[in-house]
Amino acid sequence: MRSVLPRRSFPAILFVASGSVYAWLVPLAPGYGDAAEVGAAAQGLGVPHPTGFPLDVLLLRLGAYLPLGSISFRQNLVVGLISALCLATLAELSRRVARRLGADAASAAVGGVLSAVALGSWATFLGTGLSVEVYSTALALVLLAGLESSRTRPRLAVLAALIGLSLAAHVSARVGLAPLGLIVLLGRGRRRLGSRFLVAALMIVVLGALVVYLPLAASANPPLAWGDPQTLGRLWGHLSAERIRSAYHGAMWSVDGAALGRLLAQLAELGLFAIPAVIGLRALLRSRRGAGLLLSSVFALDLAYASFSNPMGIVDRQVGHLAGACLCFAAGLGVAELLGRLAPERVARKVGLVFVALLAVLAVLAAPQTLAQDGNAESELLGSGGSLVQLPPRAVFVCHSDDACAGAFFARYAEGSRPDLSVVAAQHLWEPVERRRLGAGFREFGDLAGVRPSSGSDRAELAARVLASLAAATTRPVFFEAAPDGAPASAFVACGVAPFLCRAGGPRVAFPPERALSSLDRMLAARLGRQSPVQPLARGAYARAAGSVGKGLLATGAPMLASLAFERAVALDPTRAAGFTNLGVARASAGDMAGALQATAQALRLDPAHSLAWLNRARFQAASGQMEAARESLRAAERAGVWDRRFDVLASELARAQ
Repeated sequence: MRSVLPRRSFPAILFVASGSVYAWLVPLAPGYGDAAEVGAAAQGLGVPHPTGFPLDVLLLRLGAYLPLGSISFRQNLVVGLISALCLATLAELSRRVARRLGADAASAAVGGVLSAVALGSWATFLGTGLSVEVYSTALALVLLAGLESSRTRPRLAVLAALIGLSLAAHVSARVGLAPLGLIVLLGRGRRRLGSRFLVAALMIVVLGALVVYLPLAASANPPLAWGDPQTLGRLWGHLSAERIRSAYHGAMWSVDGAALGRLLAQLAELGLFAIPAVIGLRALLRSRRGAGLLLSSVFALDLAYASFSNPMGIVDRQVGHLAGACLCFAAGLGVAELLGRLAPERVARKVGLVFVALLAVLAVLAAPQTLAQDGNAESELLGSGGSLVQLPPRAVFVCHSDDACAGAFFARYAEGSRPDLSVVAAQHLWEPVERRRLGAGFREFGDLAGVRPSSGSDRAELAARVLASLAAATTRPVFFEAAPDGAPASAFVACGVAPFLCRAGGPRVAFPPERALSSLDRMLAARLGRQSPVQPLARGAYARAAGSVGKGLLATGAPMLASLAFERAVALDPTRAAGFTNLGVARASAGDMAGALQATAQALRLDPAHSLAWLNRARFQAASGQMEAARESLRAAERAGVWDRRFDVLASELARAQ
């Protein structure tokens, strides 16, 4: 019986289909966590956090040349296409192995499509497969190696090339490739290797030499060069994640039952495919015991790596991709086995295809809701430049949290929305790249400039001393994400332009209000272009960023500009009552009472229990001379069950005005 899909075009069709879906789903802005940091490093050809990921950095830099939308969208699109490659490869691997196990072409094709749909709709895969991250690249290398190994005569040169590339990718690639490469080598036998082994070894060395990118990039003095891996010792420390192992030594190399339970709960989201996976693994062990044991060992190794070596990544769904792919692969084999036994007729197999197609459609429809649960709204806000746009010209922004640092570096060095700023990561103050960025701030700390503190308390103490000195000595305004631990409280005052920023003590610097609005528009244009973000959380984050700018403008006595900022906020998120309330206040301050009442009325339509909106409505009506309407607004609020102590004060003022 002929296959439902042509054999040679099967993976290509799936790649185009999944790539199209993922191109629709990828966000326009950087993702959460380390995404903006890796993206900024790629755009500036720098060095991100350990282990550096040269392969991903170079791929992202190439993707930036695509003439499509913003820098962040291009980078996210590259990751989305790599994720689509993972799905197409997994489907083809499942189809090919199912055929080897005796399934007919149609059943094998259905099983392959199902394996891709299962993995492609999994929240863990989606969370790191649609915005800048390094896990899809690592998984793609393993799956491509598995596909090559499924050939009757695997090509050693191809496997060696993938192993070499894995040296420049995330460590999870090597977790999957190590047992697979070992099995292939043992299966070939010594006498059959000969000169091919030398060619394979040379291929590993040549492609593994991509790690040389790290010292070469660091020597060019890029904006980001964490670890500054220019010497052999620092390069090895970066590749072996020495800094991460030092910072998280208490969490690593110990069995954490809670972390393992959380990981298993994430894998349990694939529970719908558990029974087919068991059937598929059983069929594989029965017909090809070696392949079944290899699949089981890769699954177990990935679980061990995730829970024993890198349990910190479980909460952010940064691990477990390989184990999930193994489960989905086995499920595809199981479905092919079941269809071959229970549905020998062509019509029944077509029903199976319809079922898989329906499952795929449901997965696509559910994907935006799945993505909306990843909790990245705050990181979107920090990364959106919503706080940066309010900083004075030539300010120094000292960040300490991963999200704020990553977002600030991306906005500054990838998008260029604030080229006059300097962004400094407090946790990297002892690294050469940060000392060069600070310049004079380290001159009087010559004895500490080369110190790499070993503990968190030592780092905080050093950061406090250096930054306090910097704030007192420099003529540039210095802003901190928060006052460093150990710093004298008198050295820092709240600056008022954003809720999480602290300003170093000293004279304030005038900031033209027009500059804040133009910076906001530049940021929104860089991130959104003429489109809206795909994720509702992103729209809300950008709206709050615009609202933050509006509050700063209102506080500096620029109500008309504040109104424009708030208008941008409500356009981005027209469902938030507070946005319209703020717009009403700004319009009233600018003398536009009709516009203020219109905005406040919309706020009350969105939230009839919003006490401040009721109060503002009465105030604006009174300011317009509509005293009776103002009293009626207070009575209407009372009838709606809304009360605020300020209502009584305003009612007394209205009574005296009679």
